[in-house]
This record gives sequence, C-alpha cells and structure tokens, in this order.
Amino acid sequence: MPPSATCPVKCEHGKTTLDYLDSLDKEKQELVIRKAVRLGVIQRRKRRKKQGELQEELHKRQATKERKRSEQERKVLEKKFEELGADKIEEAFPELPEEKMSLIKELLGGRGVGAFICHAWDLGGGRVIFNGKIETFHAKKKKYTVGYWAMSGEGYEFDAHDTDVSIYAMAADVILDDLVVQ
Repeated sequence: MPPSATCPVKCEHGKTTLDYLDSLDKEKQELVIRKAVRLGVIQRRKRRKKQGELQEELHKRQATKERKRSEQERKVLEKKFEELGADKIEEAFPELPEEKMSLIKELLGGRGVGAFICHAWDLGGGRVIFNGKIETFHAKKKKYTVGYWAMSGEGYEFDAHDTDVSIYAMAADVILDDLVVQ
C-alpha cells in the first residue's frame, strides 16, 4: 500500500494539486513549481528563525532562573554567617578546605584590609570578573570598602571604583568560588 493511503485527507489534497498542475501548460507549471519552492524556502527560514528566537528565550529564562537560585543560595549563606559569627564556622562547614576557612575567618574578623582580590559579579545578565583591593573595614556597618577595576583596566591606581561590600557577602563568595585572594 502506498504511504499516501495512510492519510486520506493528505492524499486527496495532493491529488487535487497534481490535477491543477497537470491542467497547466509546461511554462506555467515550471513557474508555479519555482514559486512554490521559493516560498517553501522562505517559510522554512522563517520557521528556523522563530525556533532560534524561542530557543534563545528559553536559554535566557533558564539563565535567569539559575541566577535567582544562586542569589538565594548566596543570601542563605550570608544569613548563616551573620548568625554564626567567625568562631562557629568550622562546626557549620567541616568540609571546607583549611585555606578557605582561614580566609573566611580573616574576612569576618575584619583582617582583610590590604588584600588584593579577584571577584566575580553577576552584572546585567552576565558574569564579570574584577580585580580589587580591600581598602578599609567599617566595624559598625560590618562592611569593607573595596576598590574594584576591570581585568582589562589600567590598574588600582588609575581606574579603581570604591564599593562597600558586606563581610558576609564576601565570605559567601569565598565558599561559592566567586572571590579569590591573590
């Protein structure tokens, strides 16, 4: 049995199209077929473009979802650091390597001033890495003032921009591998 017999509607539609083409003279047939092929190509391009746009939108949504999840995880860690304090961190995070543990204790204790860091930030939907230098510690606010400059920039002396960053946010970034001391 031919494949067209599986779908009577499609079969009837195809038969009508062939009858129409057969009723035309040779030149007209070729013209209609060329137009149909060209329109088919245009239609496929439109469909591919639309599918690409939809796929891109889905990727953006997924990235936004991941960022929100990451932000939630970061906030939970910050809250945990704030509640625990520097002395109870080893009990709460026994799996952390000693290097990270000592860095977190330094940051939470206000002893990070003068350190050069490499810090990843989520800006405008993308991840950007900055160099920085911890300049001052504000004990009452529990914040560091950090001078940040772009990886491609001139350097600390020329184009650093000061930003206040919570000690708890910096500690959370150490755990999430978004902050490294150089």
